[in-house]
Amino acid sequence: MGTGFEYIEADDVRRSPLRVAISPVPSLSQAVRGAVGGAAGTGTPPAWSEAVRTHLREQDYETLYPLSRPGPMLIPDPLLGLVEAPGESLSEGIERMLATPIEPLADEIAGYNAWLGNGSWDVAERDPSGWLRRYATSLLRGWKGFGPVWRQARPALDREVERIGTATALDAQLDLLDGLLAGGRVETGRWRLECRFHDGRVRLPENGLVLMPLVAGERSSIVARTGDVIESIAYPVRSVLGLEPVEPPAAPLEALLGTPRAQILRAMEGPTGIGAVAESLRAVPSVATHHVDSLEAAGLVTRQRRGRNVLVSRTARGEALLEVYRTGGL
Repeated sequence: MGTGFEYIEADDVRRSPLRVAISPVPSLSQAVRGAVGGAAGTGTPPAWSEAVRTHLREQDYETLYPLSRPGPMLIPDPLLGLVEAPGESLSEGIERMLATPIEPLADEIAGYNAWLGNGSWDVAERDPSGWLRRYATSLLRGWKGFGPVWRQARPALDREVERIGTATALDAQLDLLDGLLAGGRVETGRWRLECRFHDGRVRLPENGLVLMPLVAGERSSIVARTGDVIESIAYPVRSVLGLEPVEPPAAPLEALLGTPRAQILRAMEGPTGIGAVAESLRAVPSVATHHVDSLEAAGLVTRQRRGRNVLVSRTARGEALLEVYRTGGL
């Protein structure tokens, strides 16, 4: 199979908002794939792969065999951890993966196995339910080696959220997307993407393209689409490639939540509008909303409408968390 191009017209890009989702599972799946040899040519740092391999067992290599083949490949979306904005935690991603309906997953695996014709999905096709449980277990083992890299990368991911928010506010989506993927570029009024499996024009969702920053090799990417609609794209944040898979000394609350979210939680002494939150972060409102979404999903803040305004307040859980850090001297 050769490499073709799918493309999106520039006007379609401008009409579609960009939304960002942060989740460790897509990055973890790429790291585990690199550890078993399937990410050759993606630029995955060898130290990351070695750290993951340290925690894998012999049976994991059989489970992960479908991911071990180098080059572009088809993988069912639920196995990659792709998610809507604002994202999810590792535990939420694994739980959602394990809740995947088995019948459609089995059909998808069988279709990929038949189309690829190389038997890479044979084990998964014979017992999709058991294989899915083993796959999630393999990811969790891999996380023991990859988790320190992800945690060190959080500040870079926060900056990426801000970069996407700023590009959207300035109507500079095309500038942001140009070069986002190793095989993607803007030319002749189109955003062109190299694609082994499809050629021709594609569209973006009406509610916006989801961008998922990856802690992965500089040529890693995940493109998820249904029919001719590209729904989400995961791409590498290149500034994290020098991180080492060792646990750094923990900063207090920032290590748990990330710097912007810790800053929001600490500063919120009473009900606060999104505009004031954005001003405190020196960021655009969409960036502030992203962080508030994450805090709300964790049960640390709540939103209430008062007239035309939406105010954000700490919950009892958020207060308790801050108290732990205050009394513990953290």
